[in-house]
Amino acid sequence: MSETRHQFLRRTISQRIRGLSAGSRLSTEHEFCAEFQVSRMTVNKVLCELEKEGLVKRIRHHGTFVQGNQRSGRVVTFLLPSPDNLVINNNSSLYRRSLLSGALEAVRVSGSRLETLPVSPTNNAKDIDFTSLRHLSAGSLVIVSNCWYANIFAALHEQACRVCLLDDQVLYSFLKAKKYTENWLIGTMDVQQAVHDLVLRLYRQGCRRIAILSPFLQYPGHPRMEGYRDAIRENGLPELVFIQERAIHATLTSPEMEFLSAHQCDGVVLDASELIGLTGDNLNQAIGLPESILPGAFFFHPDMNFLLEQPQFFQFDYEKMGYDSVMRLIADDMKPIQQTYPAIFSTEE
Repeated sequence: MSETRHQFLRRTISQRIRGLSAGSRLSTEHEFCAEFQVSRMTVNKVLCELEKEGLVKRIRHHGTFVQGNQRSGRVVTFLLPSPDNLVINNNSSLYRRSLLSGALEAVRVSGSRLETLPVSPTNNAKDIDFTSLRHLSAGSLVIVSNCWYANIFAALHEQACRVCLLDDQVLYSFLKAKKYTENWLIGTMDVQQAVHDLVLRLYRQGCRRIAILSPFLQYPGHPRMEGYRDAIRENGLPELVFIQERAIHATLTSPEMEFLSAHQCDGVVLDASELIGLTGDNLNQAIGLPESILPGAFFFHPDMNFLLEQPQFFQFDYEKMGYDSVMRLIADDMKPIQQTYPAIFSTEE
């Protein structure tokens, strides 16, 4: 898509500013109009935006000058749950490291900058250090990686930050916080469709008694449960649901094994987000799942496990999501629109 005149003018003037020293005088509005063949209204709008960002200072009857505290580009703030979130190996850390990888590429190509901002000293969503948010203000660009941060949605809204929220389709359940996101950019991971398709893959491989093992299935409307139910209803299969207290960390528990055996399951869809460092021939062997049961895993980390044969699984392109989040935030025509990301499966059908 080609740039609008407004976008081109903003980008061009921003580039010039980065090459000038503090106090340098920019062209007048009339000079910009003549040079770029744009209206004075367009020039004025761009200069007002740059002044709000602290890049220039406009002095009536004197002109527009480069600010002494100008920065090389806009700052994008990436929220972290805690200071050590990126250095530990768990699902939360792996997810955010991938998002950051994409975000860093975006700031590199766009000339902007990135800061990471831990918001809790204890990695507890109820233990937020709100003083960490004080430097954010109107127009601050913020990436919120999921609804773990729901307790600070109000603060970001009150400070008029420009926010991109990445959601795995559970925002609907945070009603008190959701109202603050009406003017935010949303990036949605289509978990419901992905679980639906994962069940269908097992069905097409001959499975007729497919269970789902996962936390959160007790919550009404949860996308994992809705996707599973849609698939089994479409194919007339029995509903076999085991609600876990937490995702599998090493091997299946005795109650889980007993459930699968009692219901004569030949397929299972399970939350593999916390399975890290597995070894063995395949997932069945690694977690103690009978070879007669075909597994389908979601949020599995193939690079963090050492299996000779990987299971069927889906993930999302987190690096693309991180990259898109930065680019959407720094775009001049930011709108409160939703972008949906489909799952990527490990094998083609």
